[in-house]
Amino acid sequence: MHDVNAPQGSGRRWGIFLVLAAVQLAIAAWIANLSVYFAYGAPPLRRPIPLVVLLLMTASLLHLLSVHVGRRIAATRKLVWTILGVAIALRAIWLVSHPILEIDIYRYMWDGAVMAQGVSPFDYSPLRVQQADPNTETIGPQLQRLVELREADWRLHEILRRVHFAEIRTIYPPVSQAVFALATAITPSRAEIATRLLVMKLVLVVFDMSVLAMLLHLLRRCDLHPSASILWGWSPLVLKEFAGSGHLDSIAVALCMAALLVAVDAWRASPGGRFGWSVGGLLLGLAVGAKLYPIVLLPLLGHAARLRSGWGAGLQTVAICGLASCMTLAPMVYATLNPPADAPSRPFEPPPPPPTMTESPPGSPNAVASPLPAQVDPDERHQTALAEARRTDGLRAFLSRWQMNDLFFMVIEENVRPASARLAAVTPWFAVTTDRFRASVAEWVAEFSGLEPERAGFWIARAITGGMLVIIAVVLTVRLPPTDSPRVLLAAAGLTLAWLWMLSPTQNPWYWSWALPLVPFVRNSAWKWVSTFALLYYLRFWFAYQFQGRSVWGTHYQGADFFDFVVVWWEHLPIWCALIVGAVWHRVRVEPLAGPVRD
Repeated sequence: MHDVNAPQGSGRRWGIFLVLAAVQLAIAAWIANLSVYFAYGAPPLRRPIPLVVLLLMTASLLHLLSVHVGRRIAATRKLVWTILGVAIALRAIWLVSHPILEIDIYRYMWDGAVMAQGVSPFDYSPLRVQQADPNTETIGPQLQRLVELREADWRLHEILRRVHFAEIRTIYPPVSQAVFALATAITPSRAEIATRLLVMKLVLVVFDMSVLAMLLHLLRRCDLHPSASILWGWSPLVLKEFAGSGHLDSIAVALCMAALLVAVDAWRASPGGRFGWSVGGLLLGLAVGAKLYPIVLLPLLGHAARLRSGWGAGLQTVAICGLASCMTLAPMVYATLNPPADAPSRPFEPPPPPPTMTESPPGSPNAVASPLPAQVDPDERHQTALAEARRTDGLRAFLSRWQMNDLFFMVIEENVRPASARLAAVTPWFAVTTDRFRASVAEWVAEFSGLEPERAGFWIARAITGGMLVIIAVVLTVRLPPTDSPRVLLAAAGLTLAWLWMLSPTQNPWYWSWALPLVPFVRNSAWKWVSTFALLYYLRFWFAYQFQGRSVWGTHYQGADFFDFVVVWWEHLPIWCALIVGAVWHRVRVEPLAGPVRD
């Protein structure tokens, strides 16, 4: 990154910069226009998925080019306001679009409505509420209230029907649930489904924009050029996932950034920043209460407080964060361990879909029928996790069974998973170990741990990748230098979150938003490419729709298996190669000037 004293940019550079912004706005408008093909109820085979992915990746390349051009323009208020103005305009366009290939937002709306009724969203799965029948079974007063809610408003009934993985109780922690309840509270009670979607997305975009504001502040604190904020502010991945699809991760990212912002101020105020470290610990605890991932930053934050303000500050930071995390997560943990007597669903039998769906009450003058879409995720591995949710449920199901869009984790798992437990129709080309070896490993793990042999591969991969993450996090924490520049703290935090994503079994594109706002502080520039390549994930739906039950282009793979075992390498392998090359380059050529935090 260039520093804030970059030379005055010429009119030509400004012209290029504005043209790039205009093209990105035009692409956003094009995608928003295409989003009608992804509306709930639109036929899956008519969805222009390859075109949308191409447009997203083109816009992503242009936003990276905008960073390159922008850092050659003087860091003036004019530049900052231009970046903010374009970011707001891009979000305004995406807000009016239909969610593209992601429908998690319907669960947010249902959870918010449940909270508004004074019922814990952790008690009952949406499927349980759908199936509950007071005329044929005895149900408690809490479930009775949800049944009445279901029947009182056809819109909520339709939202309930659209919830993804409805037989699993919600996995979203209480702080996020409070935001869902807030969105419900400010939504008119008789609002149409489209209005409810817009309000929920608007609330989540407020957190998204606060991340951009805090990033600009941190860049100034670290004497870095404000154009680096484009990596978040104009990122098509961020725009698509928050303003477009309305994912809740913006809540946790904003709280996590707020914790780091306070920590940076405390770092600069050393040794008198003890109160700031405590506030940072509190905000990090709230971030954990919004989504669990920020807990990986607790050792780093505690060590940074100890390093700059003494052992007392370090222990106090860890204690406050731990207490805040426990208090915010308590309702979710309690409900998981003590479900209501009437909470269990019937044996897993997804209700048969109705032949049509309507966006208006049945029988109303403006009711428009359309074919019911295949809105269920076409991933076989997710479907298996779904069927097995009877024995796990909620967060436990996610942590113990969910797997999506992974490479490193998958390679390990497929080489230790017994052939009898493989979900794909054919053996992946990269599974090079023998069936005998995999079977013996599974039997040993089952005998040693008591786990089912079929799950041995997953847990071995979990242990290996989890161990690697712990080592990385410990090294980044221990090697944090006592320099006056807070950039080393932000870089270490960014690398910890980046490696959490790279080693995870579930690498949904929007999970990369956890690390993305900290990428400007990391010296290995290969990380900035992740948000572009991660967009390839959405091709998975196209393969699943277009090649369901048949071979893809003469290969041995059918449907989504082709993405999982072939395309995913094109998504992840270039990043791994670039990271290795970048690390070697910094070690050989730049290390004497780069400081002790490595990429």
